[in-house]
Amino acid sequence: MDERISVITLSFNNLEYYEECLKSITEQTYQNIEWILCDDGSENFEYNEKNIKTYLKEHGGNVRNIIIHHNEKNMGVVKNYEQAIRMATGEYIFYLAIDDMFYDNNVLSDVVKYFKETNYEIFGGYWEMFYEDGRKQKQPSNSQVMLLKNESLKKVFQRFIRIPMVVGSCTPFKKELIEKYGFVDEGYKHLEDWPRYLNLMKNGVKIGFIDRCLIKYRSGGITTEIENKDLILDYKRLLGEYMNPPYSYILNAMKEKKYIIAWGCSGGFLKYYKEWESLVDRRIDLIVDKNQEKWGSMIDGREIFSPAKIREMDSNEIYVLVFSWVYYLEIAEELENMGFVEGKHFDLISREVLVWQNKL
Repeated sequence: MDERISVITLSFNNLEYYEECLKSITEQTYQNIEWILCDDGSENFEYNEKNIKTYLKEHGGNVRNIIIHHNEKNMGVVKNYEQAIRMATGEYIFYLAIDDMFYDNNVLSDVVKYFKETNYEIFGGYWEMFYEDGRKQKQPSNSQVMLLKNESLKKVFQRFIRIPMVVGSCTPFKKELIEKYGFVDEGYKHLEDWPRYLNLMKNGVKIGFIDRCLIKYRSGGITTEIENKDLILDYKRLLGEYMNPPYSYILNAMKEKKYIIAWGCSGGFLKYYKEWESLVDRRIDLIVDKNQEKWGSMIDGREIFSPAKIREMDSNEIYVLVFSWVYYLEIAEELENMGFVEGKHFDLISREVLVWQNKL
């Protein structure tokens, strides 16, 4: 029989999605699946548990072992995930949230095959984000994938601090990886994947990437709720540990540089630029954007220029705040080609850093 793969599913008051999730598991062509459900204190769990067991009895022929556990009190994502990992008996582990689905019926077969064909202990893949209004978006971006595949571990780590290019719900791993480097960090409550991957890379573990879509990912979830107080504390810890040096430089640069330039004037900029200005009591001097249709228009008394404007200026006199998370890698490469250094002359600006500085 093929090696066992443990599919770990976490839930908290979102068990209404169980049938879609389980359907995507029971229709997998792989025939040695262990399914572990760890529910973190959901209401009406017993009612849903009965329906789940009935569904698996009728459809779960490829699910050879079933573990269902319910926490009487909410523990948070990290501790709940850790106890699920400890229950797992499979050689491989794949986390699939209760409100997500496998992309197609061959995902687990392809995942196990990729493990056998490569030396990776952990790897990511594409995921399809889908929204309630019917929109779909494939992630990560091509530039992020190329970075993961082609750059040194040091460079990947440097950029991963700013942009996590793989997510926990789409990153299968060998159980022996946990045995080597430990379980999740219980110092966090909800944020488990980003700090875990940074820690693995610090220990020399390279994260691979399979060229196929692994899951359908429902938008939303607790780790997108920036107002959640426990999540804010998680971000503060992560950023304080990993981002403190470069972002401290940004704060100093915004006070000392002659010109502060914002690159990108869409949603992220419009939502957060005033908080950044208030952070250091310093006004952003001008804005650049790749979209030609925006050139010459004004935002709050400032004209929008082409990025070529930066080439006309003395690099020692300016600092570039990149407000585009999606296109940050492309923008960073363009700035580096101009002779700029990440951290010293430019950096990504995100809501998480404002959280870290108590500005959100």
